[in-house]
Amino acid sequence: MIQYAHQILDEYGTGSGTSAVSGGFSKIHKVLEAELAAFVKKPEAVLYATGFTTNIGAISSLATPDDLIIVDRDSHASIIDGIKMSKADFRIFKHNNPEHLEQILKSINRSKYGNIIVITESVFSMSGEEAPLLEYCKLKDKYGFYLFVDEAHAFGFYGQNGSGLAEKLQCTNQIDFFMSTLSKATASIGGFIATEKHFCYFLRVNSNPYLFQACLSPVDAAVSVAALKIIKEDKTLPQKLWSNTTLLRTQLQSLGFDVGKSKSPIVPLYVSDEIKLAKLCKELYKNGIFTNWVSYPVVSKKHGRLRFVVTANHTEQQIAKTIEILKDLGKKIEII
Repeated sequence: MIQYAHQILDEYGTGSGTSAVSGGFSKIHKVLEAELAAFVKKPEAVLYATGFTTNIGAISSLATPDDLIIVDRDSHASIIDGIKMSKADFRIFKHNNPEHLEQILKSINRSKYGNIIVITESVFSMSGEEAPLLEYCKLKDKYGFYLFVDEAHAFGFYGQNGSGLAEKLQCTNQIDFFMSTLSKATASIGGFIATEKHFCYFLRVNSNPYLFQACLSPVDAAVSVAALKIIKEDKTLPQKLWSNTTLLRTQLQSLGFDVGKSKSPIVPLYVSDEIKLAKLCKELYKNGIFTNWVSYPVVSKKHGRLRFVVTANHTEQQIAKTIEILKDLGKKIEII
């Protein structure tokens, strides 16, 4: 990938282009925007410095105090912050629950609001669960609203092309605002919104994180372009990723660990007792295994977990070692 990135920088250089961004775009940034839009099959894309500021910047500028936002309860903090900054009215629907979303849609006074925006992640960062996007699309057809989907944890390896869960489910055309970060599958930094051209123009002149924040460096942009090239050409990487994911999840389940409803390479291991959870995380680290310990207030009480994130570079031997250590510690700490 480094070789690809060098070639891309040599080809496009770092000459300044035209943009309102204070940091200044180079040609490679425009190349990246075009590549991202084509990859997710949207007319245009707007590039931000980070994934967090993508959600904050887009949501806070797209929604106004006259609008209504309806958001999944478990949505990322950047989504919640964007909603708060928009000053729009909002409702929260139960996690991955299209029936509750429909109840809200039925109950609201439509004449009170200008626009209605439904927001969800496609794959949830703390649980690895997939959203029922097809059900939301059916509700969109029935009730009429804008659908904003954060594909940060599905981008690069879901679907035949790899663009995300919406592509896998063949409902990309019904997603109005496609958001993702560039810090995961593309191994760089930044984020983007892909949508219709008029919305992109609106974001470029109204979104403060776009207007007043320096853009990601040309090198970071080149790395993302290079990563997209690899994602499109090397289909062995997602195959290996899913193989590793299945191996870890099935082994954890066979030992009696609670992995919830995750279907993605984010594999949670739920431990309701926070003391046991903390001890397990620390003991894993002592044994050379790093993972994230997630507890209240990041997640609800009694739903603490370890968050394993599988990659294509993990070997079967590493996964086997992890399982063996978890087996011993799980019994020692009385989790299984």
